[in-house]
Amino acid sequence: MRKSIDAFAKSNKNTSQDINVDNIDNSADLDQVMKSSIDDTLAKENIFISNEYGIKLLACENFQSFLTLLHVGNSIVIYEITSDSSNHEMDRDIVLQLYISTFSCILLICMLFIRYWLEVKWHKAKNLSANIWIPLAVELAITTVGPQVFLKDVTYSEYVYDYDISVTYPVNNLLCCFVWVKLYVPIRTFLMTNKYTTPRAQRVCFLNGCNADLTFSFRSKFKESPNSILVTAFILSSLVCAYMLRIFERPLSEVSEQDFNPVWTAIWCVFVTMTTVGYGDVYPKSYGGRLLGVFMCLWGVLLVSLFVVTISDILEFDQSEKNSYILIKRLVYKEELRKSAAKLIVSKIIRLRQSKFEVKNTTDVKTNFLFRRHMLTFKRKKLEKRQFEDSNELIFLFKNADDIGEMLEEIEAKQKKLKKNQIKIFAAIKLFTDIAEHLENEENEV
Repeated sequence: MRKSIDAFAKSNKNTSQDINVDNIDNSADLDQVMKSSIDDTLAKENIFISNEYGIKLLACENFQSFLTLLHVGNSIVIYEITSDSSNHEMDRDIVLQLYISTFSCILLICMLFIRYWLEVKWHKAKNLSANIWIPLAVELAITTVGPQVFLKDVTYSEYVYDYDISVTYPVNNLLCCFVWVKLYVPIRTFLMTNKYTTPRAQRVCFLNGCNADLTFSFRSKFKESPNSILVTAFILSSLVCAYMLRIFERPLSEVSEQDFNPVWTAIWCVFVTMTTVGYGDVYPKSYGGRLLGVFMCLWGVLLVSLFVVTISDILEFDQSEKNSYILIKRLVYKEELRKSAAKLIVSKIIRLRQSKFEVKNTTDVKTNFLFRRHMLTFKRKKLEKRQFEDSNELIFLFKNADDIGEMLEEIEAKQKKLKKNQIKIFAAIKLFTDIAEHLENEENEV
């Protein structure tokens, strides 16, 4: 409870009521302080205004995601046009696409400022504080990354010592590589528009001392459908990394004799790298491609480990399946124990017959061997069955712990009631005794 109060106090710095946890003695006082503080905060929140700003914020977020996807598609078109060095008749199309990219960047920056302005208004309507400067600076830096018309003739040269050659990259092509980072905007929109970030979910989280933010939404979605999220993350990251790797390695296709012009070669290289297989048929040679390869290895190890954990959770029994499994195993071991006991009895009877008639030959040795083997089998089956019986008894106790607790409470209540009745009976007996003594004294006096 103290941790909940601390979390609530941190998320509620603008309320007029100060929460001093150190001066609170017991859990009842903690509950009372939390309830009064929550009631005060909810009373100050203007629900209609906060819902209005929340709707506007979601609309702005959706429009920003739409512009981001258009900007990413425009960057792909720019790279595919500029990478075709044999076609010199597309300069006008390249310039037009670069103007569109620059205009979309400016529009995204404007939408970014509008979004944060709405977010501040939304937090004020909910009587909460909002620290926007650091996220705004980071998103502003990411949003400005993209092909620009004024960088049309700017290039970057890199010397590759393995092949003794200098490679020149247009800066706009490299910016097309890093523009994929902007896909965080559609992902954020997906996390903001589910049932875990609704106004009702925010109030429920607020009452429990936490925030219905993007982290809570992601964890909730991952708990709900981990397989879908992992498969989507693996496919999406593979395609993005493959396109980025193709941008870095495509100029070295001729000298390295590894053709990265088809995108399938880059996808194959990414799959092999992310799964840490590493066949060695294709691999990155440029410095940017190798740096990307290090990231792909780390990201692939993380995804594969999450896949393993998810599969192990799928293969785990729930409580009802575990109880059924243990019961089936008990029945199976009971049947096997019966069969082994029957074999043990038969071998014992044969052994007694042979000892009675004093038959000593090779069959006697075989009979003793079979008897010992059946005895060991019987003991092993009995021990295994006992283990399942113990675990099933524990499961029964855990399953019926609540019922046992209620029965104990009822017995305790009955004992208290019997004790009260006993006290009343003793008081009545004492009263009757006193009356009898008083009457007896009066008779003696008479």
